[in-house]
Amino acid sequence: MEQGAKAVVIPIPDNPTSQIPSDQFVHAVSDVIEDHHGFLILDFAYKALWFDDMPDCFHWSPEDKPHVIGIHSHSKWLSSLGRRMGWIEASKQVARGMEKINESMLLSPDTLHSIAITQFLESSIKNGKVKQYIEKTRQLYKETASVMTDAIDNYLDWPYLKPKGGLYTVCPTPNKIDPVVFVKDVLKKTGVLVIPGVGFGPSMNHGIRLSYGPLVYNHDKILEGIQRISSYQL
Repeated sequence: MEQGAKAVVIPIPDNPTSQIPSDQFVHAVSDVIEDHHGFLILDFAYKALWFDDMPDCFHWSPEDKPHVIGIHSHSKWLSSLGRRMGWIEASKQVARGMEKINESMLLSPDTLHSIAITQFLESSIKNGKVKQYIEKTRQLYKETASVMTDAIDNYLDWPYLKPKGGLYTVCPTPNKIDPVVFVKDVLKKTGVLVIPGVGFGPSMNHGIRLSYGPLVYNHDKILEGIQRISSYQL
């Protein structure tokens, strides 16, 4: 590792699987990367959408673990999809370096929405509204995930990964059909769009991603979509 990679990235929860690695695993990776003077990058894009036990690493601070960098996004938990705004938690040295890189790469930042979100957070943290909002949103997504998996059980009887957070679940394609072929054919015959897993790496070469995120206020659409897929024939 001395001659190789100096950073390990762990998304918590993961996209596309919505899985959360065990505390023991994350602690072990942190210890190894620290021993090799590298960085552990925790991708917290879906951090506010955890469903059961809060992972230990959610409490980590760069004051205690200067080799850990946390990357956060407003776009998921704040329902500001398309507004790719966020922040990092890192040591002062890392933050200064990233500021310099950012200055040379970022053009036309979304200043108006940055100001709006800053004002919202400043006021809602004071009055406790943001904590209430996050808890309500977390429970809403957890309930919606159950609607999705129950529908898969009832209408498809496919194996899937039970979401531990996030917006998705993943399933293998039936009879090991090529995911790209499967997705195109399902869309053509049923009008339902799922995502082929091949874009997420080799472990998803025979899988698809199903998203319940956009339908947290419309569970009937989830049921309709799964029912339509159940009528699909290649």
